[in-house]
Amino acid sequence: MMQITVNNGIVHKITDCPLTLEDMQRIKMASLSPVSNGYIDFIRDGRNVIGWTEKYNPSPVHQKGTAELFQLFCTHNAYLSWHGWVDLDPNPRNFFVDTNQTCDKGGLIPIKDMDITMICKFFVGMALYYPTSLIEKTMYLLAPALNTRDAKLISKAFTLTREKLNGCTDDLPDI
Repeated sequence: MMQITVNNGIVHKITDCPLTLEDMQRIKMASLSPVSNGYIDFIRDGRNVIGWTEKYNPSPVHQKGTAELFQLFCTHNAYLSWHGWVDLDPNPRNFFVDTNQTCDKGGLIPIKDMDITMICKFFVGMALYYPTSLIEKTMYLLAPALNTRDAKLISKAFTLTREKLNGCTDDLPDI
């Protein structure tokens, strides 16, 4: 569970238990993504890191997945996977409407720790939020790459998917 408060344009995200080194790495890596809203600093309670701060964005979040939004998700993952991480949470609510920046830092995992169940949940998540045609046109590139657990292949698959979707709306091209 996480407590979220806003004070003077800053969001304070405080967790129930101290963050691990991997948690801090995950938050830093997510914040470096070209579509992230970033982070400001970690919150400490004595020697323990118990959360982090971000800039507050009062914008609503996306409610429905689109090809354009999935392109941003692909940009996010192309960057992350190049560095050995992947975000398997395709929920459009992780993106602000006005800036299209992602505010989610919790879904990242090291590629080396990814398993087939996580990959399946990713595609189930896509089915919940995105048009079937988008899933059909992206799955054949993304599923095999994710299954290899090879960071460079995964990055390339997300990059190719993003490029193939460039300029698409609801009428998706064949990839």
